[in-house]
Amino acid sequence: MKSYLSDSLGFMFCPEQPCLARTKDATIFIHVDDILYTGTEEFWKSTFLKGMKEKFTVNHEQLDGPGSNIKFLRRRMIEVEDGLILMPGTTVEKVVQAFESSFGHARVQKVPNDAGIQLADNSLRLSEKDSSAFRSIIGLCLYVGRERLDLMFTFEELASCMSSPTVATLGRLRKMIGVMRQVVDIGVKLCIPESGVGKIHRG
Repeated sequence: MKSYLSDSLGFMFCPEQPCLARTKDATIFIHVDDILYTGTEEFWKSTFLKGMKEKFTVNHEQLDGPGSNIKFLRRRMIEVEDGLILMPGTTVEKVVQAFESSFGHARVQKVPNDAGIQLADNSLRLSEKDSSAFRSIIGLCLYVGRERLDLMFTFEELASCMSSPTVATLGRLRKMIGVMRQVVDIGVKLCIPESGVGKIHRG
């Protein structure tokens, strides 16, 4: 695919970040066999999409105006009048439900952690079943965490315990879930500058 993008469609790949490539009309980001395209509508329709369909089996989504959305790497991108909103592909509700189905109710909390999160943990290890559930929930949290500056540190600390979660780390996860119950889904809005630079080209 890389050779085709270079030789047939004229993309130049970035030496420092080989998942990025560009032409004068478009920039793409590649993850395995998924591509995120941004560029002119003309290049998208007449060159990129047409060429890719001739060479590969292609399924695609595209932004078609305010309210439309696409998904890429477990992140949802929603077009609005003045820009884009980036939302996690996993909702807080799904994370809370996953936790409570395995470990019971989590009360609403005001802060995601306390100083104890960095202290030595000598508490008992969780059972294999509970350890597996803990890891699954942390996996969901990592998708949510890209937009959650308020929770990133706690996510990172809990993720470092995934190989051997304990009763204490489960308590810390419960505390964080309590915060998530109170402050639900958060997205990041990317606004179009007033100058028009960065204007969204649909496609």
